Amino acid sequence: MAISILSIPKLSDQETDELMRFAESRALMNIVGKSPDERWTRDDLDLRLQQKIHSDENFKQEFLAQPRFIGALVAEEGLGITPSDFLRVIDSVRVLQETPECLYLVIPSCHRGCQAGPTPPPDGGCSGCCHVCGMTLPTASETLNIGAQWGTISGVPTRKKIEDLLKRRAALDHGFKELLVSRPFETYTNFVVKLCGGLKPDYMTTIQEIRVFEEGERDIYFVLRDAA
Repeated sequence: MAISILSIPKLSDQETDELMRFAESRALMNIVGKSPDERWTRDDLDLRLQQKIHSDENFKQEFLAQPRFIGALVAEEGLGITPSDFLRVIDSVRVLQETPECLYLVIPSCHRGCQAGPTPPPDGGCSGCCHVCGMTLPTASETLNIGAQWGTISGVPTRKKIEDLLKRRAALDHGFKELLVSRPFETYTNFVVKLCGGLKPDYMTTIQEIRVFEEGERDIYFVLRDAA
């Protein structure tokens, strides 16, 4: 199957002006605290953004009001992507707010910034990742091992470790991804219980509903987790 190359639209004058005003209002304001010598992926960026939101109520409200513009500024700070490049490719950044009873899982999509431009990936910034969304791309060997067994997890079964494996399997196994989207609670729970040796991890104790969202080429979801 041929892979279509994502076209890069021109920002409207109004959107360009809004971006410039928004960026100027936050000039020199560091959001996620990345050091110049650090190399980040989208997971790193999401974790720091999560921490910032839970520690700063004013920023949280600003992010909920303007997630796409904040996302553009955060992508520049964390991944080296200019805000205008981000906005040309990403049409929407949607915030999903979890509760103790409802869990969200987002299946990421490569937004093909690495292929479509309009500028090349930053030097040393995103090796092996899409330079627009920051997603780590599957390796050739992983793609060849779609039928590999998903055994029990080693070490402490944290949510991040479990969901990293869930998302990677969904990226490599189309049938599994279809089940995850169509029957999220059953598929997610069965995968996790098998992975954790027959037990549910602590973070699932109160979960009654699981919703799965799949990103598109122009859409990003951010899961805002319950502070508790």
